[in-house]
Amino acid sequence: MGDKIYGELIMNETETLKPVTRNLTLKQQKFVDCFAGNIKEAAEKAGLTYQYCRRLATKSNILELIKKRQETEIRPCDIATRQQRQEFWTQIMNDTGKPLPDRLRASELLGKSEADFTDNINNNNTPEPIKLTDEDREELRRMAIHLNKTGTDDTHSNNAADGTK
Repeated sequence: MGDKIYGELIMNETETLKPVTRNLTLKQQKFVDCFAGNIKEAAEKAGLTYQYCRRLATKSNILELIKKRQETEIRPCDIATRQQRQEFWTQIMNDTGKPLPDRLRASELLGKSEADFTDNINNNNTPEPIKLTDEDREELRRMAIHLNKTGTDDTHSNNAADGTK
């Protein structure tokens, strides 16, 4: 069947990828590597013009390589790591030339990434059930009967007049 060329990679008959140095120019390879569904963003990431990338996106071999890259999840474009994001937010936060809202937002994002704002909720302490005496049950029964008859909860005011609780 032969080898299939996919940009900087070649798929041989045993379905393994190995590097090759033919088929695409460096600019084309940059576009393929950076494309993630948006031509304008890919152009910016690859350092190419939008018009050039629009033309590339119409070429069947480029589209095939993009599809293959997405299927094999080969994506050499820079995706910021956690450490890189934290360093970036720290730089913004410490830059006194930046507007205060931007610095505060960077501080907030940095704090969130470090889990500074999470509460450690320990839900192992279940409350003990309330123990009712016979007198408590009787009072609750009387209150329920009164509430059903009148539709209001004025049992305490009535009981206060006769001195009962």
